[in-house]
This record gives sequence, C-alpha cells and structure tokens, in this order.
Amino acid sequence: MSELIKSEIKKVQDEVENRLQKKISEDRAFSYVILGYVFGVEFEDQDDLVTDGSNDGGIDFVYYDEEDAKVVLCQSKYTESLSLNDIVAELDKMYSTLQNFRIAHTGSYNERLKKVLQNALDRLPDENIDNIEYNLFTTAQINIAAAVKK
Repeated sequence: MSELIKSEIKKVQDEVENRLQKKISEDRAFSYVILGYVFGVEFEDQDDLVTDGSNDGGIDFVYYDEEDAKVVLCQSKYTESLSLNDIVAELDKMYSTLQNFRIAHTGSYNERLKKVLQNALDRLPDENIDNIEYNLFTTAQINIAAAVKK
C-alpha cells in the first residue's frame, strides 16, 4: 500500500480528532481522503457526506455533483486485497440500496444514510432522475488479467 495514501489517512485522522474531537478508523479516513482529492470537498463538509457504518447499504459516502446534476454513490475499500467478485457484490449492494430508496423501503438502513442519500436524490432535477454514478475506490492491488483468465 502506498506510503502517500497512509500519510494522507494519518493527516485526516489527526485533523478529525483535533477539529471534531473524535477518532475515526483508517477505512473511514480513506473516504475523507477520496472526498478531498477526487471530489474537491472541503474538510469542513466531508463529515456530512460520509454514511459509512453498520447498515450503510454498501454506501460509504454520497456526493452530489452540482455541475452534472448527478448523485455519486461511493464505496471505499481500504484493504490489501479485493477480488472482482467482491467488487461486483459491492456495486450490486449499492444498486439494491438505491432501488430500495426509490420504493421507500429504507427501514433497515442507518439514519445517516437515509438523510444523506435522500437529500442527494431529492436534489436531482426531474429530467435527470436516473443520473446516478457508482464508484468503488480501493487501495487493493487487483490483477484483472488473472481474474479474466479464470
């Protein structure tokens, strides 16, 4: 795993502890790193977008892309290994969660996810109601060539 990523995760953990007076796991800090570097979300707003925890429906954070009027559902996997089957299962879980939200079957999900995802979905304009993007970010080394040969 990259020392750069480890360093950024440590910075996030320290910043969260100093500013928010709470400790977060490396896995959760990885979500903050992604929000900052990939989506350009300021630190002050990152905690509001993270839904990671029990009953999160496979969604670790939700980002609303103003420019493209799009909901971006994200799973972050801070791990050394991840199979293609794991990736497919995670994407399927996020898709199923979205479908449950669309039919108002949200009782099994955590309150944070309910709030953040529903707010993002409510922001979608009527003409872009299906503008949903799925992302899985990982630190794992994935050998796609070896997986395809199987």
